[in-house]
Amino acid sequence: MQTEMRTWPRMEAAPWQLGALFPALALMLWLVSVPAINLRRITDIGLIAALPPLSLAALALLVVSFCLALGRDQVRAPVLALHVIVLIFMLYGVTALIEEAPRYPVAWLHAGFTEYVMRTGQTAPMLDARFNWPGFFSLTAFATQVSGLESALALMSWTPVFLNLLYLGPLLAIFSVVSEDVRLRWLGVWFFYLANHVGQDYFSPQGLNYFFYLVILAILLGWFRAKIVGESLLWRVPGLRALVRRSRLAREWLAAEAGRWLPSSTPVQRVGLLLIALLLFVAVTVSHPLTPFFVLLAVTLLALFDRITLRGLPLIMGVVLAAWIAYMTTAFLSGHPEMVIGAFGQIGRIVDRNVTERLSGSPGHLLVTYGRLGLTLAVWGMAALGLLRRMRAGHRDLSLLLLAAAPFALLALQSYGGEMLLRVYLFALPLVAFFGAALFWSGAADRQRGRMAVMAGLVSLGLLAGFLLVRYGNEKMDYISADEFEAVATLYETAEPGALLAASSYNLPWKYRDYERFSYLTLKDEALLGGADAMIGALRQRQKPASYLILTRSQGAYLELFYNFSPADWQHLQDSLIDSGQFAVIHDSPDALILALKPVNDGGGE
Repeated sequence: MQTEMRTWPRMEAAPWQLGALFPALALMLWLVSVPAINLRRITDIGLIAALPPLSLAALALLVVSFCLALGRDQVRAPVLALHVIVLIFMLYGVTALIEEAPRYPVAWLHAGFTEYVMRTGQTAPMLDARFNWPGFFSLTAFATQVSGLESALALMSWTPVFLNLLYLGPLLAIFSVVSEDVRLRWLGVWFFYLANHVGQDYFSPQGLNYFFYLVILAILLGWFRAKIVGESLLWRVPGLRALVRRSRLAREWLAAEAGRWLPSSTPVQRVGLLLIALLLFVAVTVSHPLTPFFVLLAVTLLALFDRITLRGLPLIMGVVLAAWIAYMTTAFLSGHPEMVIGAFGQIGRIVDRNVTERLSGSPGHLLVTYGRLGLTLAVWGMAALGLLRRMRAGHRDLSLLLLAAAPFALLALQSYGGEMLLRVYLFALPLVAFFGAALFWSGAADRQRGRMAVMAGLVSLGLLAGFLLVRYGNEKMDYISADEFEAVATLYETAEPGALLAASSYNLPWKYRDYERFSYLTLKDEALLGGADAMIGALRQRQKPASYLILTRSQGAYLELFYNFSPADWQHLQDSLIDSGQFAVIHDSPDALILALKPVNDGGGE
């Protein structure tokens, strides 16, 4: 103990330099190890199979360093911030450093929508459903042109890093409202980034609108939170007022919460903040079909339980949302009513789409899927225990609890293509991460600080392992090689406007240019069930002037991961298509094959 007391002051003499040493060393080791990552070694469990030991050591060093900084007598917020920023770069920027092209076929499609707006100066609601919510595409078209870039493709690789850096500010603001403990706030942020495995931070409306969602919550909780609970709107329900008055526990939970308010503001400043929140909600409403419902539900619960002073805000937001849906998306909704109410109350169907139907594929892919479910349950379980610990310490975090629970209500309304559970997890994650951090840091005494730091470090290592497995578990198909991108570029240079462009699955980098000039077709079922003959029949049935079939490495990986379609099956399919005599080979490279369907009067059939 005496030795510790003699050396500790010398460490405190230069806190920034010593605090920055280990994250800087971890970053250096990471950058040195990245070139050794061999993307061809990615297996069915994803990128984690290709990471060299030095990469894993760098991440472990960063975790240990963060927990050491967290347990010091005098915690330094800049030091903790540096650790978080390095963590964001390492976890969310790894693919931008090692992969030859941006990930995710949907991101390429969004780049195509942006290209359409840049080229034509308008949107096309009848061309694609997503153009009924054109805000993101118009904004990115403007940003691309202002920055002097030729296309949005240049923005895509680093979008996850950029968006996660944006999330940091409102996350800290939200956590600052309910706790003065710097350690608790930063550990909550740390857990958020270790647990954000959903992957919705790519080049998409969802990624940007999630930032707007966090900013709206930060504004409402920071400057419009009720300091004295009055007559809650819920008390007007018959019998509820009497029930609350008889229950001491209910009175405690409905009482004003202890906590901090962000810097004081004048009435004019509060009006400005309210306008910012409303403008952000308008931006969310015109950019994404799902996010405004998460925002509206969260704000409504805060108002119903008298957590904010703006009781009429949910009504205003509801009018904005209803007006946009009623007047600006009618062309889409008239033909797709199931997108709004198709699964209302059908819990079994929603569970099947979000859980059961995903439990299929290759053994490695199943491991990733079960890992995703296990990590999700572990994070939620940790949050539940943290909430109980906060309650035992006398905290009644009703606002945070409402915000954490609100997203789950949408599970009963819509499966959202089997992704609703992922979206629920994402929108609840900030509050879940805070409660998870409270399990380790909730008014811990000085003598417990070291033990809590060690426990938080062990959990962080577990979350890190889960993140790497789950976040990049599909990297075998998400990875797009330069050869695949060049093949698609060749396809666009070769195909004439009006041609049919077909593939065995959606998983390839297409639709990023001239979106309206071509027809697109995916032949997954034909490839799996009928093989070459079924695919040829489907192409002939479309009767297009010209038809092209492109098969890429990532498509084969998709069929392998999700449908156990082996590499031998994939090679046999390509050989059968070539040997059929129905196609002319116009491009053949290690990762891509492009076939042009021959006309019926040119040896292509009767």
